[in-house]
Amino acid sequence: MKKDLNDRNITDSSGTAAHKKALSASKPGNIARGLILGGSVAVTAVEASAMVRRAQKLHKLSPLASAALGRTLIATAYMGSRFKSPLHSVTVNIKGDGPLGTIVTACDGSGRVRGYVQNPEADLPLNARGKLDVAGGVGKGRMSVVRDMGLKEPFVAQVELVSGEIAEDFTQYFAVSEQQPSAVALGVLITKTGRCSSAGGVFIHLLPGCGDREIDRAQQLAQKLTNISGNFLNATADEVLEQLFSGDGLEILGHSSAQFKCKCSPARIKSLLFTMTEEELLGIAEREGSVKVHCHFCNKEYAYGRADIEQLFAGRKAEK
Repeated sequence: MKKDLNDRNITDSSGTAAHKKALSASKPGNIARGLILGGSVAVTAVEASAMVRRAQKLHKLSPLASAALGRTLIATAYMGSRFKSPLHSVTVNIKGDGPLGTIVTACDGSGRVRGYVQNPEADLPLNARGKLDVAGGVGKGRMSVVRDMGLKEPFVAQVELVSGEIAEDFTQYFAVSEQQPSAVALGVLITKTGRCSSAGGVFIHLLPGCGDREIDRAQQLAQKLTNISGNFLNATADEVLEQLFSGDGLEILGHSSAQFKCKCSPARIKSLLFTMTEEELLGIAEREGSVKVHCHFCNKEYAYGRADIEQLFAGRKAEK
């Protein structure tokens, strides 16, 4: 019977000293894809330091929330990078009973990643290994994944959380819902001042027809993914793949980019407002002082007073 990688999943976060890192504009995208072991195993690296720092700034995340949301953003960015159309999208919802509450992330085929955590200020003492207690912060619960491929109905899958450490939970999803034996390593390194100094993920997938020898070697490689955030200190996605897999026939296939970018805009908010009548909106503005719309993904709030609402609807009538 063939072995698989489902029992090996790695994730790390710590509070060691910061290392400043900046990717050169001449470098390829922050996601690198390749093959190893004669093309029988797929490997992908996602460099996500800027993405996590952007989320920290927008949501004012605690160190614990930074690690949990950061890991989920990295995995979601990877899933989005596999789409062939910019119109395709994936949404991940991790609903645990820990103090962080629900974590929601999304990514489309153009690499726009966004997300939030229900309780961004939640924090816990370090765990027994001296690491951020992401498992305790997430708790027990379920993860749901919705993939919209432009078909009549989106693909929806749910899996029980294995540990709340995020990497193990995505490995469970890939194994159960996509029938793809995998190893997932996710890391977000947080300094003592609470800043993300590096973040990234490595994904190993066995491809159909992979032989026993290649499976054994892939398992050995997965065992080495113990400090993934350290691999991404001052290194690009390409360089991380080279560090980890250059001795196993690594062939870089391509690159893509992902960044934290919300889809909300004044135009989208107007469309949302137009689902209500002018009278209803004016009534809310009269009672509350303004109509407020809050975007959870980027933490931005839009406010419309009575004059704004009247102007919106006057413009809409003029367009007809």
